[in-house]
Amino acid sequence: MGSADLLPRNLDHRLEAVAPVEDPRLQVRLGAALDALLEDTTAWELHSDGTWKKVVPKKGEQPRSGQAVLMRSARRRRRPRA
Repeated sequence: MGSADLLPRNLDHRLEAVAPVEDPRLQVRLGAALDALLEDTTAWELHSDGTWKKVVPKKGEQPRSGQAVLMRSARRRRRPRA
């Protein structure tokens, strides 16, 4: 895991660190978090020409907020276990 912004402007003037995520449980959690963010239909996308465009849900599709999914997941993990 490391920075997704491995560009010369960043690499030339600072130190970037990357590390493997070897625990299978953490790999699953990380994958689920990335899926939630990639499936977000309330987000904005940066296009190659530098413009931003709001993501619009497909017709009949309910909006899905990646942030809300991550918050629910965090709340479930905090609940006391019996």
